[in-house]
Amino acid sequence: MAMRMFAQPKIVEPGFCACGCGERTRLEKFQGKIQPVGQPRRYKHGHNKASRYVKEEPKLCECGCGEHTEVETRNDELVPAGYYRKWRVGHQKKKNYSGKVQYQASPYIPDAVVYLSGGFKRYPNKPRRWQCRCYFPGGRASAGSHARAVYMYHFGAIPDGFQVHHKNGRAITIEDDAPSNLMLLPRRWNERYFPVLSEGLGVSQEQITRAYCKFYYEGVEESLLFRSICEELLKGED
Repeated sequence: MAMRMFAQPKIVEPGFCACGCGERTRLEKFQGKIQPVGQPRRYKHGHNKASRYVKEEPKLCECGCGEHTEVETRNDELVPAGYYRKWRVGHQKKKNYSGKVQYQASPYIPDAVVYLSGGFKRYPNKPRRWQCRCYFPGGRASAGSHARAVYMYHFGAIPDGFQVHHKNGRAITIEDDAPSNLMLLPRRWNERYFPVLSEGLGVSQEQITRAYCKFYYEGVEESLLFRSICEELLKGED
């Protein structure tokens, strides 16, 4: 049986949760054995379980803020009840490979900042993408994909059913979001055909993009476009 380390009792003012979280409690609505009706409860719902025992030593938040995390009060998929959480509430959004989110000015859009999203431990396979936050007069802000914002700023609106595609097939560095490296692709080509061709034929998406542009601007019909691109890529392998 695991040894339990009992938490030290704390003196808390009436109306605040006795577990030490600092949050206010609700007023008792029903006559109970401990608190009369109309008096503040001792604990918030579920917090009394955490105050009874703690199963490990306190932890520092993994975002790098230097603050201690709270005790998990309910059985979670990542942290069971009685153990300290990995992050303080809201701090997990700051976590990436280098610590906190690092903002920098966009080289392609004035009055905009960019940051690299992804890298969370909860979603380790999620690709990292540059996100953009644009500020407008009056204090309004708009957030979204940096590549999409760059295309709309330099070339105009994006029609329905189309997505912004990187010609070199990469979206790692901020230079990959340059206007000269962006183009529009139908959704099915960007999400399905290009990855299938790249994986099946073992070629880069940059080669697929060149073949696509060659036949698209030559006016090849949509029904023959996929076949023509495959023949061009296979010919290049020979």
